[in-house]
Amino acid sequence: MVILEAARRNRSRELLIKYAKQELGKPYKLGSVGEDGYFDCSGYIYTLAKRSGIPIPRVSTKVMANWTKVSYPEMSDLPLFAHTKGKIAHVGIWDKPDLEMYHASSSKGIELRNIDTQGGYWRKRFERSVVLPSLEF
Repeated sequence: MVILEAARRNRSRELLIKYAKQELGKPYKLGSVGEDGYFDCSGYIYTLAKRSGIPIPRVSTKVMANWTKVSYPEMSDLPLFAHTKGKIAHVGIWDKPDLEMYHASSSKGIELRNIDTQGGYWRKRFERSVVLPSLEF
């Protein structure tokens, strides 16, 4: 049973990244979940989870900040970022944990971003990683 559960989690993680890639280049719009062709950061995560069969409510990054923190993130865990220390304001989804994430950029739309580029803009704002509730062990 444990092996089957681990296989299901791995498949869910793979689907999340597959769907993340499919949305590359889609534009950003605050409050959007993709139905109108636009996404905001938490709407992007909501839509990826929904397509992957992972039931999560449409929530803000503030709610995501209360999900289980992971010390060693895996592909498809969620990096959380703060513009003001401790005040979560942005979320992405790890492709290569602690290095590359897919996210909804307000200026570039959905993109794959190395968090150390742009002078480490995202690295400096990184707070922690969390796991989607149904992917917890």
